[in-house]
Amino acid sequence: MICVGCALIIAALVYLGMKVYRLAKTAMAAQKGLEAEVQVLLQKQQLAMDGVAHFQAQEAVLVANVERLQAAFARLGFLTDQFSRARTGLADLVRLR
Repeated sequence: MICVGCALIIAALVYLGMKVYRLAKTAMAAQKGLEAEVQVLLQKQQLAMDGVAHFQAQEAVLVANVERLQAAFARLGFLTDQFSRARTGLADLVRLR
């Protein structure tokens, strides 16, 4: 009886060992797949960060251009006022004549 009991215990241990081996093998395969996915995600993240840096550089150039345009419009407004004053002054001189 003891031999039969020992044989059953050994068979159960072998069965559990095979299950653990299969589970470990599946876990290692899943880990390799996840590592590849993580690498792909890291590459995509780096590309996105490069895109953000490029966008920020373009944004800085755009801000500088907008500021130059605002300064030009302010100068244009000043020149328009000066022209209106000069034209009004000439009109007054023509009327006085």
